Amino acid sequence: MSDIYSSEIDNDGFSTMVKQHRNRYNSLAAMYRWSIGNTCVNYGVGLSKTSKFYGISRQNAYYWRNKYLYRIHDGDQGGDRSTDIDKFIKSMMEPILWKTVTDDPDGFTLRRLVIYLNQLGFKVSKSTLSRTFRRWRWSWKVPTRFNINKYSPDNIERYINYILWIQNKPWLKIKYLDECHFVSRHVHKKLGIGPVGKRITVVKSCHIKENYSLTALSTLSNYPYPLYFDIRQESNTQWDFAKFLTVCIEEQKLVDGGYLIIDNASIHSGNDIWRIYAFLLEFI
Repeated sequence: MSDIYSSEIDNDGFSTMVKQHRNRYNSLAAMYRWSIGNTCVNYGVGLSKTSKFYGISRQNAYYWRNKYLYRIHDGDQGGDRSTDIDKFIKSMMEPILWKTVTDDPDGFTLRRLVIYLNQLGFKVSKSTLSRTFRRWRWSWKVPTRFNINKYSPDNIERYINYILWIQNKPWLKIKYLDECHFVSRHVHKKLGIGPVGKRITVVKSCHIKENYSLTALSTLSNYPYPLYFDIRQESNTQWDFAKFLTVCIEEQKLVDGGYLIIDNASIHSGNDIWRIYAFLLEFI
């Protein structure tokens, strides 16, 4: 019994000694890391010199400088891995953050939000804001955009008049005409796939100045070919538009008694183009 009792005492003493050494090591490690940030911030020593002095990488020095700067850890005591923003300060900061991002959802990045809140006196970091957004169950996503000027009273009235006018027109005589543009450096898929946590790099060889414009005429009367179009490079003027109308008349795509509907783009409504309209109408 005495041997067993003695063994238990020795084991308890060893465990206590291990805990003491671990606590001492953690305290020294915390002070070491704190001194790295203190050297960078309070003594104005650059990251490169700090990393050489402490024998660490520049990225490591940058990491601990930010930890010190934003006080995410409890200075020279180590502390737990949580933000030091108390509940009162957080209760003041979060309504401001909420209103800022709801008023302008795509106007800020995490970095800009940190700068903005720091200017208001809230010492936060990007990780703090990320945790806040996760707690709110918010995420970064592609927004659906609307231009409020498009829904002005004049435009709404014009649209209502158009609906009232077109509802009694024969569909087979209606033609729609519009343009679209292709910029080679912007023609790509929005998303790609790759390993989690790693950047995806895609290298393209397309010419950065290679652009195309397409003018298309659509109709329901030319089944099974409802589209007639022209594609050209580096040009989209009212003269291109007039040339396309001329070809449509020659090819009998625009005939007498039909209705051509276009938008109010500048190339459709210039002073010169109206004279061209009057001239072309004589040949329909």
